[in-house]
Amino acid sequence: MIKNTKIVATIGPASNSLKILKQMITHGMNVARINASHGNHKQHKEIIENLRTAEKATKSNIGILYDLQGPKIRIGDLDKEGVTLKKGEKIILHDGQAYIEKHGQKYIPIQYKPLTHAVEVDEPILIKDGLVELKVLSHNLHKTQVECEVIAGGLITSKNGINAPKTALTSAALTTKDKADLEFASSADVDFIALSFVRTSADLALLRTECKKLKFTPSIIAKIERPEAMENLEEITKNADAIMIARGDLGIEIPAAKVPLAQRKIIMVANKFGKPVITATQVLNSMVNNPRPTRAEVSDAANAVFDQTDAIMLSNETAVGEYPVETIHILNEIIQSIETELRTNKELAHASHYQFKNLNPLKAITLNALELAMDLDAKVLVAVTKSGYTANQLAKYHSFLPIVVYTPNKQIKRQLSLTWGINEIHIKKEIDPTNPTPFLREDLIKQKLVKKGDEVVVCNAGKNSRERLIITFAV
Repeated sequence: MIKNTKIVATIGPASNSLKILKQMITHGMNVARINASHGNHKQHKEIIENLRTAEKATKSNIGILYDLQGPKIRIGDLDKEGVTLKKGEKIILHDGQAYIEKHGQKYIPIQYKPLTHAVEVDEPILIKDGLVELKVLSHNLHKTQVECEVIAGGLITSKNGINAPKTALTSAALTTKDKADLEFASSADVDFIALSFVRTSADLALLRTECKKLKFTPSIIAKIERPEAMENLEEITKNADAIMIARGDLGIEIPAAKVPLAQRKIIMVANKFGKPVITATQVLNSMVNNPRPTRAEVSDAANAVFDQTDAIMLSNETAVGEYPVETIHILNEIIQSIETELRTNKELAHASHYQFKNLNPLKAITLNALELAMDLDAKVLVAVTKSGYTANQLAKYHSFLPIVVYTPNKQIKRQLSLTWGINEIHIKKEIDPTNPTPFLREDLIKQKLVKKGDEVVVCNAGKNSRERLIITFAV
């Protein structure tokens, strides 16, 4: 059975070989994520080449997501074995380059110099996804050093992330590194660019401007991981092509107990605007070292499907874990199990297509096409699209009615790899969007998607033109 909820898998040392990538695709990976925070362009290029080879070998449609690091605050270079911080210990964070231990005092370097100026006394500083917590005690005269007390200790290592949830930080949405990574991604022709630490739609506009300079048209994913992003959620969603719920940093920036509510709200808003949404971070995290997930992790993945996420993302599980293929296989099983139940037990499914009111003409057309297809008990609902808009608007209702997409654009085909329920996509340049019936009648039979007597509904919402249509025909 084909699943509708997609799987995004992060590629790293555990999964970058051609052999493993083929197995990951076979077991259910739809989109491959490359984290620009790790590795270099030469390594990333090799991964992309292996992915395209694996995609061709498996006759699949695989999107490639390039995740920009953004203005992430990180620990500088420490000794190879790291540094252990003990509860109650006093340490110094400084804006220098090296770790120093002087007269029993530990000086920890940080890579973001403005942090020592921005934090205030008594504010918390969190390291390593919040596992290590510090409290600011004082600054030196020039605010190049911050004395902190260790509230929760632990081992820290080079490049560990730092969060300051109570501190107002101002930083550019795109760093110098991000711009260099974006230029590489453009040359490598990736399908998605994820922008980290988005605060407002202006951050997305800046990224689009940089892409335009490069003549690069990726699908832009806004990562929701800051309180400001939650405050500007609808504005950001309108201006993004897709959304990622980055629960790691979000769970540090806001109270952990509020993350499930934030997740549900983000998914609802993304569905409202017909934007694919990814639920990410620690989904099956125990499988980094274990061959089976915990029961709580299985429930977390299942609840994301119930919440109507478009995709679920694996991070360390597939990048550095011991069981990358097995993790995808198990997540695929979880998704298929829930979707099978949703197909047969309508009480469990959200009647999402009845929740949207005051629709604009384009959205009204896709909703009417879907309801017509359901009323006719159509075999398939066909989306004819140049931009992917019609397909995304039809898919957002999570109806389980098979959607077949026809597009002249190979890039759109790969970008739709992230969208819930879009599994059948055909590149056809010769189709007439104003009169597609003769071509579709023949081609759907040729593709063995319909048989004689089946009802078909065709929709073209015409986002970038005045030509909009809904057609029905019997095979």
